[in-house]
Amino acid sequence: MNLREGKIGTREGVAVLSAALLSKAMIPLFLPGLAHTAWLANISAAIIAASGLMLALWLSRGEGYLEALNNNLGIVGRIFALVLCALIVFNAARTLSAFHAILKIFIYTKTDALILMGLLTLAAAIPAYMGFECVSRTAKAFFVIMLCVLACVLLLPWKQYDLSRLFPLWGDGLTPALWNGVSESLLYLDLMGAAVLVGALHGEKQARRIGFIALGLSAGAAILMLFAAALTFSPGMLWDTTAPFYSMASGIAMNQVFTRVEDFFIFLWIMCAVVGVSFTLYLASNVFCRTFGVTEIRPVVPLMCLVALFLALLTKASPVFQGVERFIAAYGFLFAFGPIVLAALVVIFKRRRAAAKVKAAKS
Repeated sequence: MNLREGKIGTREGVAVLSAALLSKAMIPLFLPGLAHTAWLANISAAIIAASGLMLALWLSRGEGYLEALNNNLGIVGRIFALVLCALIVFNAARTLSAFHAILKIFIYTKTDALILMGLLTLAAAIPAYMGFECVSRTAKAFFVIMLCVLACVLLLPWKQYDLSRLFPLWGDGLTPALWNGVSESLLYLDLMGAAVLVGALHGEKQARRIGFIALGLSAGAAILMLFAAALTFSPGMLWDTTAPFYSMASGIAMNQVFTRVEDFFIFLWIMCAVVGVSFTLYLASNVFCRTFGVTEIRPVVPLMCLVALFLALLTKASPVFQGVERFIAAYGFLFAFGPIVLAALVVIFKRRRAAAKVKAAKS
């Protein structure tokens, strides 16, 4: 298939997948209403995402994840692949919507949503149209800088950290904290790109290496940032603060060296969002092409970009779509990871039945 994946190394794969995951995981740190148990919820979200990736790679042995769904579930597997494609586009639309909300707070207070989200969509569409290799190398160019800046923002305000602010540790209770983590696992859906794209390019071993390294980097960075925010602000103040991590970055001043860390931090997040949306849209286009046997991905990429932009605009304008967005954000993990579990159960059942037939024939 001429899907324009290109050839990428481990570093490029880790960079692009980490940037895509981190751009979504960082969104709550720029918006009000952050719970001080978010770091605990993110741990459970990462565990669920890792389990989903392990099952997907287990199913992908010798044939690919989407092919495994189709071979084991038939027409239902193809429907599940389309659902996966729709959820990936939904993730891109959520990032576009958050991009507008964040920039409207800090920079472009009077700019229309169509302009801000349209510019991000256009910037993300160009590397996605050029192919997976272009998206990956774009991510590699700045992702290490992004990690260095994150380390600075985490380490330099250490005098503001207070362990007593973590308590009550479970906030409103253990169940809400864990449920938030389960629902937020949808933010790590781009991890399926390791099973679909990298697995097709380099095989299961390379996909496992890239997927788990990227998950460790992105989830580790997100958990540390959420943990640092919980150490810096009391639960009530953290909930009311417009942008906790931006406030932490703006308090950094080392003589004349780091005087405007927050602006550089916002800029790097914007770059991270561009690569993240680009990878997400390319992944959705790739899944769509593989599901329907389309051999040329280029015409599909602009279509996915327009669909994601349209969904993001609808969620801004329509209360009905806002309700649909909340429902998918809360229960989308069932449609994202449920098919993986179902396909795995079918495979186990088939293997046991085949083993039973062999045993019966021998006896």
